Amino acid sequence: MGTVLQNTQNRGQTIQDAILASRMEFAQTLLKRPGIMLEAVATFSGWKSYSVFRRHFIRMTGISPRAWRRGMVDLVHLEGLEPPRFRSGT
Repeated sequence: MGTVLQNTQNRGQTIQDAILASRMEFAQTLLKRPGIMLEAVATFSGWKSYSVFRRHFIRMTGISPRAWRRGMVDLVHLEGLEPPRFRSGT
C-alpha cells in the first residue's frame, strides 16, 4: 500500500482517485471479453450495481460501457485479431 500512496502523491491524486482508476482499468479489461455480461463486469470490478458503474464509466471515459465494448470489438475486427477469451477451467 505504501507504493500506491507514494504514486498517488507524486501524481497529485487521492487514494480514492487511484482506487477508482484501478477499478475502471480492471473493468475495461473485462469489457474486452465479450462473454462477460455488463452486469457481471460491474460486480467483478466492485460496483454495487450496473447503473452506478455505468454512471462512473461515462464520467471517466465519455461513453457507456456498452459503446466502449463495441469500439473494442470493432478494433479487433479491423486489426484482424482474435478477441481475448477466458481459458476453460478444465
